[in-house]
Amino acid sequence: MKNSLFYFSVFTAFFLIACSEEETVNNEAETKLPEISNPDVENAITASYTTIEISGNVKAPAGTEISEFGVVWANEPNPTLEDNVVPYNEGERSMNSSTKQSTQDFTITISDLKPNKEYFIRIFATNQNGTKYGDEFSHSTLKFEGTKWKFKFDHNGTNSWVANVEFFEDGTAFYSEPDNPGMYDYDGTWVLDGSTLTYDMVPDLENAYILTGEVSGNKMDGTYTFHNEEGSYLWQATEIE
Repeated sequence: MKNSLFYFSVFTAFFLIACSEEETVNNEAETKLPEISNPDVENAITASYTTIEISGNVKAPAGTEISEFGVVWANEPNPTLEDNVVPYNEGERSMNSSTKQSTQDFTITISDLKPNKEYFIRIFATNQNGTKYGDEFSHSTLKFEGTKWKFKFDHNGTNSWVANVEFFEDGTAFYSEPDNPGMYDYDGTWVLDGSTLTYDMVPDLENAYILTGEVSGNKMDGTYTFHNEEGSYLWQATEIE
């Protein structure tokens, strides 16, 4: 009889402790927001001419579930979910934490940005208690001026060639063909409107070679005119490191 009372007392004690711990976890979970590790600006952020890539980390405290996380960004400080949002949607993720903390590392790319422009960014995470923002940081896309690119031209499917073009800060550009050194050297002009490039290869010849296209990451492509002829005149380019 004494043994039965002893075991009953022990069982009751463990049961009460377990209930107390569970109640504590539940009470804490009702008020805890997600935890955010802010990225190392030096090592966890990379940029191209039109993209910024951010690596970060979010944590779901015990007893909580993160329903969405990612980054918010804007042209002005203090971005929120009311501005531009890039959620993390890559694959399946488990951010439901019942009794222990759940952690998620992630990498997100903000696309369709403008070259040589500063953007303000914050990581966010949302659970049943609300949304938590990380510290704000700013980062700029790369500067297009002063870069050199390798172009490949496709002239209506009948002829193709390669050229190097260097774009200078004063809006001028220099065209040369490595296979024909000194033979086809042209001083041109260029304008970059957002991510749209307009490059007049030979301004002295009306509508001779006017290139238009889009910069995307460290590549670009588009079409070009050839005097007033109709046809499919294509070009693509990659940056020369």
